[in-house]
Amino acid sequence: MKDLIERLEKAIGPDRELDKDIWLAVTPGATWKRTRVTGHRSGREWDVDEPRINGGRLVDIPMYSASFDAALTLVPEGHDWIVASVNGQVGGTPYASVGDEKMHFGETPVLSLCIAALRARDFAKRDFNQDGGGEMSDIVNAFFHRSYPPDWRTAWALRSIGGVYAREYAGDRSKTIFPEMVCADGLRLSVQGHFGAYSYPRDDFAEEYLKVEVMGPKNIDGLLAPFEQECNSVGEDRMIYPYVPVSVVTAVIEKHGGLLPATRDMEASNG
Repeated sequence: MKDLIERLEKAIGPDRELDKDIWLAVTPGATWKRTRVTGHRSGREWDVDEPRINGGRLVDIPMYSASFDAALTLVPEGHDWIVASVNGQVGGTPYASVGDEKMHFGETPVLSLCIAALRARDFAKRDFNQDGGGEMSDIVNAFFHRSYPPDWRTAWALRSIGGVYAREYAGDRSKTIFPEMVCADGLRLSVQGHFGAYSYPRDDFAEEYLKVEVMGPKNIDGLLAPFEQECNSVGEDRMIYPYVPVSVVTAVIEKHGGLLPATRDMEASNG
C-alpha cells in the first residue's frame, strides 16, 4: 500500500495503471492478467486485459483516479470525508481528509481523495491505543508513536516549508524531537521525522514516515553509504543522513542487535 500511495502522490492526472493497482489492492479475490492475441484474418496483434473477481466473468475496473464517484467507494465505511483546497481558494492546492482532520495532498481533488482514503484503509489495520502507541510494521514508526502526545491528531496548523505544505504541531515543539535510539551493540542514532527534519512526510507526528533523518557516526554502516553524498557534517565524527527509507534504518538497527529493551521501556514511560 505504501508504494501505491507514493505513486498516487506523484501522479499528475488520471492513470489507468494506477486504477488497476488500486482495484487489485482493495478488491478481495481480484485478479488481472494481460494476454497477447492475434487476429485470424489480419494477423494483427494486440493486448487484452482480463480483470476478474474469484475467476469469474470479466469486470470493468473503476476509474478511481478520474471519478469522484469511484474514488468515494474507497472511503472506509463510517468515515467522514472532505475534499477542499488550501485557504478555500478556487484553483488552490487540493487536499482531502478521511476519518480525521489530517490533510492529504494530490495533484487533483480526485487524486487527493484516493490518497486520503487509502491511507485511512491502511491506518485502520493498525492497532493503536489512545496515546498513539501500538504495533506497526517497522521498528522506527513503532518507536516514534510511543512518544506521540495525546493531541497529535488535532493540535496542528498547516505551514509551508521547502515549497510544500506540511503539518506543524501547535503544542510544545520539544515534543516533536524523538529520543535517541540505542542499539544492543552500543550504536546510538538520532532518528527524526518532523516539520524541520529531512523526512517524508515532513509533518509533525505523521501517521507513518516513509523516509527519515538519521544522525550518527561517520561511515556508520555500508547500508547508509548511498546517502553519504547528501550528508551534512555535525562536528568531526557525526553526520546527518537525509531522507533515509525506514526500511534501511530498520535494517541498520537489526544489524546492530536491535534496540535495547531499556530504550523501549523508557520511551513507553515517556509517552
